[in-house]
Amino acid sequence: MGRFIDLVKEPVFAENETYMIRKLKNSDRPDLLLLLREISPIRQVFEIEGVEDLYWEMINASDSSITYAVIKQSDQAFLGQVVLKSHPEEDAIEAGLDIIQQFQNKGIGSEVLKVVIETLQKRFPEGKIIAKAYSDNERSIHLIRKLGGVKVAEEPGEYDAAIAILELLQQVPGMEADVDPEQLKQKRIEVYQFV
Repeated sequence: MGRFIDLVKEPVFAENETYMIRKLKNSDRPDLLLLLREISPIRQVFEIEGVEDLYWEMINASDSSITYAVIKQSDQAFLGQVVLKSHPEEDAIEAGLDIIQQFQNKGIGSEVLKVVIETLQKRFPEGKIIAKAYSDNERSIHLIRKLGGVKVAEEPGEYDAAIAILELLQQVPGMEADVDPEQLKQKRIEVYQFV
C-alpha cells in the first residue's frame, strides 16, 4: 500500500468546489474542541483542567492517525473533522468523519465522505478503505452504505478508556456522568469496506 505517512506532509488532503479537507491549524482548536465535546460519550471530561490541552496534543502527535479540518470554501468556516487511521496489519485505511451539530443534515457529511473515499481509492488503489460505526448509529451506517460500504465485520466497542474515565468521574463529588458505563460495555462496532 502507498505510504500513509506521506499524507502528513500535505497541507490539503482533498477538496472540491465546496469543501476543503486540510491539516489542522492552531486556529481550528476551539472549533475542534467544541466538536469533540459534542461527540464525546463523556462530556464532563472536558471540565477537568488540562484535558483540552491533552486532547490537542494527542491529535497532533499520533503516528497512526491524521486528523483534518473540514472547511467550507466560501467562508472558511470549520465544519468538522476527518480522521484517517492506518491499519497496516490489515493493509487498510480507516476513514472517519464528524460534523458539528449545527451543520448536520445538510448533505455535508455525504459530500465530504465521498471526496475522502474517492481520494483514498486513487492514492491507495491496492489497499482497503474502511469505515466503522456503532451498530446503533443508524445515520452513519446509512451514509456509509449509500457510498458503497459493505459490512465485513463486527467488533466490540472501543470504550475501555471512556469506561475507566466514567468510573473515576463517579468517585468525584458533584461530578455526574450522563452515560452509564454498563451501556457502553454493550456497544458494538460494525466495520464496512468500500468497494
